Amino acid sequence: MLVDLNALFVNQLTLLMKSAVSISGCDNVYYYTWHSDKKEYSLQKAESVKPLNVASRFTATDEIAKTLAALGQNAVVLPPASHVLTSVIYAEVSPEEQPKSLLFSAIFFNNIPIGFLLFDHSKPDFFAASDLEQATTVSELLSAQINSFQYLDLFRERCDLYSIMLEVNTNLTVAVSKEDFLTEIGRIAKYFLKCDRAVIALRQDTFGTRYIVDAIDGDPDGLEIGADFPIERTLVGRAIEKGRIQLYKPESPPPIYGIYKPGDLDDYPFNSAVAFPLTNEPNSSGVLVLEFSESHEIVDADIKLFGMIGLNLGAALNRLNMYEAMKENATTDALTHLFNSRSLHERLTEEVARARRYQSALTILFLDLDKFKAVNDTYGHLMGDFVLRDTARIIKENVRTGDIVGRYGGEEFVVILINAVADDVIKTAERIRDRIAEYQFEMDGQVVHVKISIGVAQFPRDGDTEDTLIQSADAAMYATKRKGGNDVTLYQPGMHPKYNSQS
Repeated sequence: MLVDLNALFVNQLTLLMKSAVSISGCDNVYYYTWHSDKKEYSLQKAESVKPLNVASRFTATDEIAKTLAALGQNAVVLPPASHVLTSVIYAEVSPEEQPKSLLFSAIFFNNIPIGFLLFDHSKPDFFAASDLEQATTVSELLSAQINSFQYLDLFRERCDLYSIMLEVNTNLTVAVSKEDFLTEIGRIAKYFLKCDRAVIALRQDTFGTRYIVDAIDGDPDGLEIGADFPIERTLVGRAIEKGRIQLYKPESPPPIYGIYKPGDLDDYPFNSAVAFPLTNEPNSSGVLVLEFSESHEIVDADIKLFGMIGLNLGAALNRLNMYEAMKENATTDALTHLFNSRSLHERLTEEVARARRYQSALTILFLDLDKFKAVNDTYGHLMGDFVLRDTARIIKENVRTGDIVGRYGGEEFVVILINAVADDVIKTAERIRDRIAEYQFEMDGQVVHVKISIGVAQFPRDGDTEDTLIQSADAAMYATKRKGGNDVTLYQPGMHPKYNSQS
């Protein structure tokens, strides 16, 4: 059951770096590590969109060592033209091809810096504050993986317990979705521990009094995913509150009123159960419950195994949550929770390619709130933000589930209508216009009424690329503005995106 840890680490490193390139939009990301015996840094891995001939290794001079030490733990943007790293890492790259934006983030093992990630891009000032946070998160994930693998490598040969831990870490990678992740936990528990049912229960918030059943692997037998129960005198509740393993056997039951909820012991279908927390501190984030139909003797080795699996699963869940949060921040507009401009362009590119391949219908709505500046000037930016959030919600509620809605920028929104016939497109646009015009935007006793201008462009008639479609829809929207706003305009040749009055 032994696993090749080197291959496993490289696989997970590749997944993490591919995700970093995809989410940040950078051209390249490089992973360098420190070799103390040679006093040099060497390139371990590169993920590239626009490959450059970077240094495979470089000596850590006093200047470089001091520079790296001064950068600290958090990701920082570097001045590419003058920075000392540019002269060594990009020494073989021509000045014309050298990146114009650099982002550095350190990697740690046992709180000691052992290397760094370097992100680059050909455009100046490419990296924003959100990219710094994401780069720091990627470095933390990689540091956690290194610590985890070093720990496992130390104990891998000792006993079957550690072989099981290797299997756990093999299957729980950052690449799975949360649903697949929870299902995989149950599968691993059932396979290795021969239980009949595995249940994941997660606390709804840090100090909340209720928990929710998040995953069931095995016969539900009356238990439902999504069911929530109070944390009180139950096996699950005690494990969450105390952060310690809780055992249930009919011959020596703990002082509880139930396994999941008070009173369920009367018709409990299993012979024994064990609940172990995902953290070893009180007020745990959740528990894994393993249930056995046959008598299952709980020995010291089981206790040790349950404890280690619980901690590893909790750490893996935290890493997954960090990854999902990083991905969410990279693709979603923070104010409206719609797709942001970058992810909107990516989705539109995909849909244009799909529409071209299958000759299917594709329509763009470009929406812009009329005279929105007056709302900010009169009522303040808090009211303006409130109007934008509610506008986003109204738009989302009035399109189909499969349609794509994003915030293009400021008070501008874009809707990608997929496989919608012409009549339905106009009806959808008019419905959005009417709902916004009728709506009372009310905050703290103040009521605002706004209207919206909408432009419509269809593929391929009004544009056969992402850019030309957006330009045509934008031009149609400004044609609406010229007519006084609060209307829907279908693009016609000769329209152009220029509007000189107050928008």
